Amino acid sequence: MRGYVQKVATSRHHGHRPVEASLRSHVMQQGAGGRLGSLLLRHRPSTRRLPNEPGAAAVPRALPANGGVGDSGAPDLRTPLPLPPPPLPAHGRGGALRAPPAFLQPLLNAVVAVSGGRLASLPPAVVAWLLRALLSVGHCPPPVWLAEAYDSLMARVDELQPNQAAQAYLAIASLAAASHTGSETSTAAAVAPPPPPPPPPELLARLYGSLVRPGRASDAGDAGGGGAIDPRVALACLEAAAAVGESLSSYSDGGGGGGGGGEDAGAAWTQPSSTQPNGQPSSPGASASVPAAAAELQSYLPCQLSRGWSLSPAMPQAVVEALVRRAAGLRLVDEDDDAAAAAATSGGTPGLSSLSGSPEAAVAAARAVVAAARLSNPPRPAAVADLASLIARNCGGGGGAFSGGGAAAASRGSPQLLVHSLLALCVLGAAPLSPPNAEALVSGLEQQLSQLDAVQVSYCVAAVQRLAAEPAALRFARGPAAAALALQLPDLPVPRLAAALAALPPPLQPPPAELAAAAHEALRRGLAAADSDNLAEVLRQLSDADALPLYGWQGALAAALAARLAEPAAAALVSSQELCNTLFLLAALNYRPSFGWTAAAAAALAPRLLTLSASQLTNALWSLAKFGYRPEAPWSTSAVQALQLQLPSLAPHQLSYGLGSLQRMGCHVSGAVLDEMLTAAAAATGQLASYPPADLVLLLMTVARLRHVPSYAFTEAVSERLRPHLAATLAAAPLQRRGPTAAGQANPLLMGSQLRSAAEAGAAAEAVPLTCQELASVGYALAKLHSRPEAEWMSAYMDACLAVMPYFSPDLLASLLWAVGELGQVPDPAWISAVLASSRPRLGEFAPQDLVSVLSSLAALRCPPPAEWLGEALSAVGARVGGLDGEGVTALLKALVDLDARVSNPQWYDALCDQVSAFLPLLSAQGLVDLVASLGVLGHKPSPEWLQRCSAAAVRAQAQAAQGAAAAAAAAAAASGGGGGNGGGGGLSLQQLEALVCGLARLGAAPPAPLLQAFFAATSANLTAMPPDRVTALASALAGAKVAPEPAWLDGLAAAVRNGVMSYTLVQLDALTRALAVFQGLVPEHAATKDLLAFLREFCLYG
Repeated sequence: MRGYVQKVATSRHHGHRPVEASLRSHVMQQGAGGRLGSLLLRHRPSTRRLPNEPGAAAVPRALPANGGVGDSGAPDLRTPLPLPPPPLPAHGRGGALRAPPAFLQPLLNAVVAVSGGRLASLPPAVVAWLLRALLSVGHCPPPVWLAEAYDSLMARVDELQPNQAAQAYLAIASLAAASHTGSETSTAAAVAPPPPPPPPPELLARLYGSLVRPGRASDAGDAGGGGAIDPRVALACLEAAAAVGESLSSYSDGGGGGGGGGEDAGAAWTQPSSTQPNGQPSSPGASASVPAAAAELQSYLPCQLSRGWSLSPAMPQAVVEALVRRAAGLRLVDEDDDAAAAAATSGGTPGLSSLSGSPEAAVAAARAVVAAARLSNPPRPAAVADLASLIARNCGGGGGAFSGGGAAAASRGSPQLLVHSLLALCVLGAAPLSPPNAEALVSGLEQQLSQLDAVQVSYCVAAVQRLAAEPAALRFARGPAAAALALQLPDLPVPRLAAALAALPPPLQPPPAELAAAAHEALRRGLAAADSDNLAEVLRQLSDADALPLYGWQGALAAALAARLAEPAAAALVSSQELCNTLFLLAALNYRPSFGWTAAAAAALAPRLLTLSASQLTNALWSLAKFGYRPEAPWSTSAVQALQLQLPSLAPHQLSYGLGSLQRMGCHVSGAVLDEMLTAAAAATGQLASYPPADLVLLLMTVARLRHVPSYAFTEAVSERLRPHLAATLAAAPLQRRGPTAAGQANPLLMGSQLRSAAEAGAAAEAVPLTCQELASVGYALAKLHSRPEAEWMSAYMDACLAVMPYFSPDLLASLLWAVGELGQVPDPAWISAVLASSRPRLGEFAPQDLVSVLSSLAALRCPPPAEWLGEALSAVGARVGGLDGEGVTALLKALVDLDARVSNPQWYDALCDQVSAFLPLLSAQGLVDLVASLGVLGHKPSPEWLQRCSAAAVRAQAQAAQGAAAAAAAAAAASGGGGGNGGGGGLSLQQLEALVCGLARLGAAPPAPLLQAFFAATSANLTAMPPDRVTALASALAGAKVAPEPAWLDGLAAAVRNGVMSYTLVQLDALTRALAVFQGLVPEHAATKDLLAFLREFCLYG
């Protein structure tokens, strides 16, 4: 999710502790049942990001290449205008031929049989009419007859008049539809006939020329005679080309829309409406069902019938422009036939007369524009400018061209058709209208607003923004359109509300106050019945429109709910769905209720917990956890039991969210109960086998967050479930590497979408590749669960990570390296080299904590990097040392010691010491030990002021440890019945005291007296048990700092050396002799020191 910022571990031991907290942010920032993973609320505080959450925003669709705004100068819309659904041909249903009546079948067969073999002798007009007639009644001639008809038409196509050529073209379009979906008669037959053959490409090309050729006779001739093409026939050709010839071609390649119309040709029309009369574009539901019906039909059709063909070549742009204008009532100028055909085929436009301006012409122009916008070669903006003016002048209601209904319904369009046509004009890039026409358009749309739904009103605003001047468009948007939307929104159900908000154009973003209030009221009314998914979608759209409900509205909603819950009679009327949705909505809006309000809501939920659905339960738990609710034991027990009862019906993500919410609320989920739930999820009959990889990873991360080590059966089941996804990741990696990169570098955020697209493209690919985030999270979760997968699985995991290594982001590389080390792996040198090669170009992009984590992991894996890589990494850390905390500096110095690396620049160490100075009081005892010891080994001596602060921090750590030990001893004494101990031995451990004292001494600082006192008391009795090298190191460190030991400690030293003198080397004895000489000078009255010094000198001399 956007807004997440992951803090990466600072060392292998302190490591990835923030990643555990990131799971909480992941669970708490996403909807339990509503999947708020994509809900982006602008006023939500930033949280840390889970490694397996890519956070890539959805890429908005771009306008098609032919869908620019031309020279209008209007601002681009936030999202492109959708194209209306393709118009269906009048002769078919869903692209399939109607079966002819049974009593006509013998007659049709006889006509085909008699005409077969004689088509070449018939006039081409008769052949075209016969082909059209047969197909219009649903009879598809056999392939042999069709091939003969193609040859006959091809030989004499120039003799066809435009209307006759249109008959042939419409017949071929019917055959194209039949080739894709099959006819009803062929599906009922026991043996399906072969598919209809496609026409020769040259035939279609010559038919295109004949369609726009001015006829020799009057234009008023009938459709079957001479003259220019009839406007109704021209419109039929355009709609047939849009619905059949170029849209249905997508069935065979899996597309959702036509190949024509650019990138957005397959855009779904989201507004439901009834079927339009007079052959107008059908309802969106119907248009969506055509591909589905075709796919269902193809499942049982023979293979040869499922291989359809499309109209190729596509209709030229000049022909499209001529047909569009002819459909609107323009007449072709009489010219020489050959010249007109040459103009059509060469890209020119035959001469056209002026528009008639009648309402019928406006309706036809609207339908023609809708069809033309979906073609592969749509008309140019200049070619539709007059049509835009015609539609604008006739768009008024009250008996206008688009009023719909009434006695003149056959010649009128509907308001929906008007919206379709305006959208098509915008997609075609029509130029802005003249001021009078723009005024007429705005005035007409104002009259139509009452007949449009909310989505269509928004589309009208967007169209006016493109076609009218900015002041007029803004007045229309913020005035009548906003008022119409404000009237409709409160009564919309939540799914329709989400669609209406998604369609809001920029002039209504942010919306006026009355419109925003109407949307909020609709949201409030929908709480009783809405699904949380739809609520999340509404909130996302409100966030995009900058219209989220403010805190006052949230408070009023919370107060209203509290008032209803306070009265028993009113509380009984609050349904569980409404209660859970209200909690979910307020939590998603980051509302912070009082403790009393949260307690009242939880109390109202308590008797209903066991009856809630899975979505309601997880939403309620997520909301209460986000409110910070800490329930009592009875409520917690009921919540855990409710989650157990819902386990069979829990969606994959809901189990993770439910467990995570219970953990955050402090509800105790016993290990036995958790194991039972995980075992049920991992069972062969459970849901784990159907979990998508993202939900598997989320479940693993949730269990890791709970700090519960599951059974071996669970981790093994999850690992096996992920195995095919690892193989798919490895297989898809070569495809990914061919993707685009920026500045020669890989983009990790694109990795998931590229891999998933590659997998879904393959017909046999069932497993979805894992993203880099999912790979890193799988390793991290398995490491936290102390799992040790088998060698074969780990090999597949390492190979998958290696295959996509260039796409890992810096923080994910750090997580991956840590996880590999914790899983006990010893990577191959090639694997480590790939990590270093992937990270080196981006070392400057690493956060300081990320680089420290990488260095710590390399040290833990005992894989020192090359000097060049290490130098660049340390330079990057030094440049941003201010991003490290105390543990980060400590881990960095410790990693340098483990890697046996040194920095020759003292100022680099000084910068680290200055950075850690403010964190010294916050460091743990072990952190202080590592810091002091690492500086000593690295040979850097900090300033006296720094050493003084470090000594004070060590004394504080000793005091805190002693206080804790005393409290623990008192508690143990109370538990045992009052028998107290001596209270001694509290504080830091012997090793920690020794490391602190010796480390400070090596750095040239005098260890503080409280620390020395504790050190001498702890070590004096243990010197005889220490090995020689340790005794020698202690004595040398104290002597180097000129520390005067206590007499008891010196006695212990003398006893330890005398008893084991034969175990010391000469070098060690020499160091002891030098140290004893210093001690004799500091404590001259101690006789045992003098005697031991004399003994060692004699021993070294004569021994």
